[in-house]
Amino acid sequence: MKKPLERIDWEDGLIQRLTELHARGFSSREIAMKMGDEFVGLRFTRNSIIGKRHRLCLPHRALPIVQPKPKQIRNRKRGPYRKRKGTAGPRGIEMKPKEPRIDTDGPLTIYQLVPDSCRFPLGPYPFVFCGKQQVDGSSYCLDHAEICHGGVQRKEERSPVQMKAWA
Repeated sequence: MKKPLERIDWEDGLIQRLTELHARGFSSREIAMKMGDEFVGLRFTRNSIIGKRHRLCLPHRALPIVQPKPKQIRNRKRGPYRKRKGTAGPRGIEMKPKEPRIDTDGPLTIYQLVPDSCRFPLGPYPFVFCGKQQVDGSSYCLDHAEICHGGVQRKEERSPVQMKAWA
């Protein structure tokens, strides 16, 4: 197990060596390794070097210019893709979506609804819906539209003022 780091008393000789290595362009990790080898009994870390460089207001080290690597050209040839035949299931089992079941005698599940079915929810879980024919301009049948919207009049029963508001 490593023993905990002790506080380093930065004497003039340590500071001088740090500035020399910094001026020669070494990275903080390299400076920490070199100073750890030179000054036996002291352990320097990359972060301790960075902190001291910051407190001494030494200029930032110029980052080395990295040349971009040329793009590697893939030698792999791509063959024609297989065309899928309308089978989505494993081993060629044809998967067909279920047709929505229209059952006007009782409530419908969300999977049984068709685009013009009443969307009024009936009761708590499991969620079922009314399923009767919708009224124009509403998601509900006539009975449930009256409950939700305070009454829906048929087109023939609307006044000209109401017709403008609905348009």
